Amino acid sequence: MSFHLLLEYMTSIDFIHGVAMTLLITVMSLVCGMAIGLVLALLQGARSRLAKGFTFLYLWLFRGTPVLFQIIFIFNVLPAFGIRFSAFTCAVLALSLNEGAFMSEIFRSGLHAVKQG
Repeated sequence: MSFHLLLEYMTSIDFIHGVAMTLLITVMSLVCGMAIGLVLALLQGARSRLAKGFTFLYLWLFRGTPVLFQIIFIFNVLPAFGIRFSAFTCAVLALSLNEGAFMSEIFRSGLHAVKQG
C-alpha cells in the first residue's frame, strides 16, 4: 500500500466522521458509566439487603456477559418489546451500563481503602 492511498483514506470525510463519532460515543459512555458506577458503589455500601442484592445482580449480569452481546441485545431485542432507540443511543447505553459495572468496583475499592475519620 502506498503512502498516498493511506493519506487519502485518512483524510476522507467518512473516516473523519467515523473518528468523531467514535470519540463522542467513548466520552459519553465514560461519563455516564462513571455516574452509574458511583451510584452502584454507594449502594454496595448501604445497609439495605435490597440495595446490595440489586447491585450484586447488576454486577453479575453486566460483568459476566460480553459487551458485544449487550450491544446486540439492546439494539435487536428491546425493539421486540416496543422499546426503540437509535443506533447511537444503543451504543452509548450498552457501553455505559457495562462501564458502570466495572467503575462500581473501582469506586468501591477506592472508598474502602480510605479510612473513616
